[in-house]
Amino acid sequence: MLIYCCLEHLFVPSEAGSENSKYIVGGLNALKPQLTTWFRDMYNQRCEYAHKGFVLRTDKTLALIRDSMKNVMTLLAAKLSIH
Repeated sequence: MLIYCCLEHLFVPSEAGSENSKYIVGGLNALKPQLTTWFRDMYNQRCEYAHKGFVLRTDKTLALIRDSMKNVMTLLAAKLSIH
C-alpha cells in the first residue's frame, strides 16, 4: 500500500478525484513502459490486501516487494531527471 501511495504522489494530480491507477499507468507509459506488467501485479496485490487485510508471505510476495522498491526508485529518478 505504501508503494502505491508513492506512485500516486509521483503521477496523480492533486485535483484528481478517482481512477488514480489510470494516471499511474499513464506516467509509467511515459517514463518506463516496461514496468506496466509489474504495476498490474503490484496493484492486484494491493487490492487483495485492501479487501482481505493481509497477504500471504510467499516467495512471490517477497519478490514483488523487492521489485516494487527497486522500480519505484527507478521511476522517481526518471521523473526527477525530466524536471
